[in-house]
Amino acid sequence: MTWHSQKKILLAVAVILIGLLSFAIGVSFGTSYDKGSFINVLFPALSVVGNWVTGIGAVAAVFTSLWLADNQRKLNSEDIGVKFNLIVSPPDMTKRLMVSAVSKGNRPANVKSLSIYSGDSTVAMWVKDLDPQSSHLPLVMPYGHDASFILVPDTESFIIDYVQEHCEGKYSGLKMQLNTTLGSFSIPFSKEILEHLQNFGANNSS
Repeated sequence: MTWHSQKKILLAVAVILIGLLSFAIGVSFGTSYDKGSFINVLFPALSVVGNWVTGIGAVAAVFTSLWLADNQRKLNSEDIGVKFNLIVSPPDMTKRLMVSAVSKGNRPANVKSLSIYSGDSTVAMWVKDLDPQSSHLPLVMPYGHDASFILVPDTESFIIDYVQEHCEGKYSGLKMQLNTTLGSFSIPFSKEILEHLQNFGANNSS
């Protein structure tokens, strides 16, 4: 069961406990009609309140322990921040596509490949070649280690072909994905990159 599901269940239990506690207090004090009966009801009611508070405290303790365990799990897992940008580089200053990554988790990340995929497609496009100036794959990234993966010129034409052949011509769902041995980290294509691809396609077709 995921932490998100556990959190929902615990919150539901806490709400039920609070609701039952409020009902018990209302019933207890609703039966008091005079001063004498009020005193007779008050102390047993306070005892019930103490038991309910203890129960809510126990639920809170379970909630806290699960939260701490989930945080520890996240700290001990891979965590890579990914950016996908347009850059220019001398001498020609032509726009290029570049993926930047930084390892933020305690566990070293073994980066294996880059791929492009879309929610409008059933297949992904593997990024086969990288510029010689780029970081090389595969690459082990300990905590704090960063890398820059520069895609080779004309990669745009392959992306355009992928969109036309496998994504029903739709660019909106495109994502760049960095793949490791244990998982993957993705980022959507920005508005600037989508415009760059469309301009690239228009210039090449003219």
